[in-house]
Amino acid sequence: MTETSFHLPKALLHSAVGTFCWMLGYLLILFVLGKYWGSELFGLFNLIITFSYVVSLVLLFGIDTGVTYFLSRGKDYKNPPSQVWKMAMNVLGDRKKLIFTSLVIIFLFALYLTGINGAISSIILGVAYAFRTLADARLRGLMMFRNQARIKILELAILAVGASVCLIIDDKLIIYPVLFMTGAYISTYALATLLSRPHPTASKEQKLSLVEFNQYSVWAGIGGVGGLVMAYLDKPMVRVAFDLTTVGLYSAYYFWAMAGVNTLIALAINVLFPIVSAHKNKIELKLRLDWWTKRVSFAVLAGIFFLIRIGIELFGGEYVFDPALAGAWTVYAGLFFYCNILWWLINAYGVRGIRFTAITSLVSYGLVGLMIVLAGKGLSLTGLVLVMALGLGLNIILANKIFKFAVD
Repeated sequence: MTETSFHLPKALLHSAVGTFCWMLGYLLILFVLGKYWGSELFGLFNLIITFSYVVSLVLLFGIDTGVTYFLSRGKDYKNPPSQVWKMAMNVLGDRKKLIFTSLVIIFLFALYLTGINGAISSIILGVAYAFRTLADARLRGLMMFRNQARIKILELAILAVGASVCLIIDDKLIIYPVLFMTGAYISTYALATLLSRPHPTASKEQKLSLVEFNQYSVWAGIGGVGGLVMAYLDKPMVRVAFDLTTVGLYSAYYFWAMAGVNTLIALAINVLFPIVSAHKNKIELKLRLDWWTKRVSFAVLAGIFFLIRIGIELFGGEYVFDPALAGAWTVYAGLFFYCNILWWLINAYGVRGIRFTAITSLVSYGLVGLMIVLAGKGLSLTGLVLVMALGLGLNIILANKIFKFAVD
């Protein structure tokens, strides 16, 4: 079976296995730190994770989305997959000055909030995560879901060992989980590179150009900046206004609210993005997928509140259950699921689609980011989450309004 062959039930099964393994390994590390290392170290580690995601976004700036999109549309171009990958590397090289400047700024901000060890850890972990994300995007674009599952099983094994070490050691140093996560990302990148060897592609008249690839990835990156404000501004703002212990308490609610939601999102995007990219009747497909997405979002809302309550009680100790904060996270989680699926579905419709998502993300998330910054210390944790939920609602409204104009 070549990469252009596709069997949905098997794809869903392999993607489900891979997604479950990836999330389980990540959650094991966070659970051990949250329950046994205390809220202060848990808050510090979550800040490091946040900055590492920012580093990854700056490094890739939409390149991973471009790799998935153009590889999944391989039948429309005569470029072999290896050439698409080479384009991605060329674009990455062309941006090296901008990347270096951005990394210096991120390092200084992380240094201010986490200290020197946290800042260095953020950069190292972010670079490793970027390469892991790029390799995963390549497998997704080639629809090699079985190989995706294999690399994520390896990742789970490494992270499970890391969680065990963090559980039994006496010295609670943040470098231990960082090293194991970095090792997991580098190992999965290496294995993914071996497994995603070139496959034959049907030859067509049209040839993908570097300009077209760069244009798509830049718009994806611009949209990512909007997502950056929405998804990663909250914990640094909590740290500016409060101490690390409060960041840890806030992160515990985030952990339990988003664990299942992120798993569902990763599973849906992993399979749906390449399918939509290659589908001919995009409007009909979007309406069908949109119908299911809304219903899953309501199901998410029904279960998240109880999951948060059980999770906070399971952490115990200094973690106290707050019904108002749990309710705010419940609303946020349901909107987050629907918004992410909608955003990725429109991205899969080409340059025109991704341009619209970039604009809506910058407008809606930019307004929310401004509100959060202006509120400063006067905003409670519950208020912060509700403001972020407002941003998701604005994004959903705008995205649905412009959808009919976003299809190529």
